[in-house]
Amino acid sequence: NKSLLLKLKSFISSKKANLEYEIYKDFYMLKKYQQISFEYLKKDNNYQYTLDNFKLLKTPYFKIKETGLKMEGIYVSDDDYPITIRNYRDGDKIQLKEGYKKVNRLFIDKKVPIKDRNQLPIIVNKNNEIIFVYKLYRKYGLKEIKNNLYLEK
Repeated sequence: NKSLLLKLKSFISSKKANLEYEIYKDFYMLKKYQQISFEYLKKDNNYQYTLDNFKLLKTPYFKIKETGLKMEGIYVSDDDYPITIRNYRDGDKIQLKEGYKKVNRLFIDKKVPIKDRNQLPIIVNKNNEIIFVYKLYRKYGLKEIKNNLYLEK
């Protein structure tokens, strides 16, 4: 098929670092920083868990723990509850020292592979503010406070 060959040629020669092209029903060709792979991706794997207070929890997407690495944790105050732990949604933004930044831009800056972006846990407080993007960023002002909730992917 000539159109598929043209698509492949433009895909391979593209200067973009991350690309995806659905070949057939959840089967994708992915370009990740000069590497091309073919993988099955489930794009509709949205998840969302709401907690009224701290509790240990194990889900197919993440696990809540009492201890862990600093970059896996966040300080969640009583005023933050109920919190929601979910995956990325279009338009998500997080407050940084310099203002707000789109979570999708954080993924690009930190070179998170396309296939992993939709599965990273994000914690949202009761005011619908993103306070934590797993292993990448905490809302400005929370970095210096001792973590009391840890996630494991």
